[in-house]
Amino acid sequence: VQAQWRTRLATYSRLIAYDQRGMGVSDPLPGDGGPTIDEEIADAIAVLDAAGSRRAAVLAQLFAVPAAIRLAVEHSD
Repeated sequence: VQAQWRTRLATYSRLIAYDQRGMGVSDPLPGDGGPTIDEEIADAIAVLDAAGSRRAAVLAQLFAVPAAIRLAVEHSD
């Protein structure tokens, strides 16, 4: 199902997707827990900058939602 909606989004927009730290093909996290929301926001900004994205619509699900909301609010520029 995820592949279907990602494919659909990519038909009319530039889709930039990445694995959060410790997820997917990312390196495993140390045993002391995951990244903070501030670190997640910094990671997202780094990915957008590296991709040369000047404007973005942010889409998140599950545990990524709090960081996505703060990213959209604090970095609306």
